[in-house]
Amino acid sequence: MTGYQETLTDPSYHRQVVVMTAPHVGNTGVNDEDPESGRIWVSGYVVRDPARKSSNWRSRRSLDEELVAQGVVGISGVDTRALTRHLRERGAMRVGIFS
Repeated sequence: MTGYQETLTDPSYHRQVVVMTAPHVGNTGVNDEDPESGRIWVSGYVVRDPARKSSNWRSRRSLDEELVAQGVVGISGVDTRALTRHLRERGAMRVGIFS
């Protein structure tokens, strides 16, 4: 368990864009045992370097496949640590991610 699946499916993140500071996200894929609820609640997902391939025996699908299936827009290649520092200094902001 790495935490991104739990974060995505936690209803407390409803209608928020979540920024992950871990440099690699999605390594373990998505399974059917770890979600906090039955769907992804975030409105957007920001990562630095998403895994190209899942590598876990419990994985049923990739993180990318799950985001697409549930209609969640994600963006990668972002310096998420710099973005996090910016958000800490200035507070939560309105944001849009468009595909």
